[in-house]
Amino acid sequence: MNCNATKQDKDVQFDRLFLPDRDNTSAAFHDTADGKVTPAPALTHAQQQIASDTLVLVGLDKSRTQVTDENGTFVAIDRVAQRMEVRALALSSLEDLQTNTTAAMRRQIVRTAQGHGFFSLWMSVFAHDPVMTRMLIEAFEGTATEGFDPETGRSLSPRPSNGLPHAGKI
Repeated sequence: MNCNATKQDKDVQFDRLFLPDRDNTSAAFHDTADGKVTPAPALTHAQQQIASDTLVLVGLDKSRTQVTDENGTFVAIDRVAQRMEVRALALSSLEDLQTNTTAAMRRQIVRTAQGHGFFSLWMSVFAHDPVMTRMLIEAFEGTATEGFDPETGRSLSPRPSNGLPHAGKI
């Protein structure tokens, strides 16, 4: 389920949210082993509030979300279970890479990550592999690259300066 579908057409203040096409959301949020998403512990108090507001807006603060599909039918989306499933896949991919460290394996992992989503989860699992983090950053279209070190792929800031007033959208 896409976060934009949950957000729908709610009026938002861009400076009160972390958005993946503008901000480094892998620095703003922490994916836990039990499938939850929380504000990253290293954030300032103000940044923690922005992260919390974002989680509420896009429905990532809930384990089960009720949404309406294109036919007007309510559908329950268990996002916690989805994150746990993708985390297990990412961890399995990391094990595969450790036993088969080839460029082909890395490309396959990136394709798997693209197919399953949850960018920040993949970034977390591969945080100690700068080659993989750079590949993931490049592969996920729309990811703001300014919040990452270009050499290591490590997170630098949850809100890099984009020069727009009030943290405007690009």
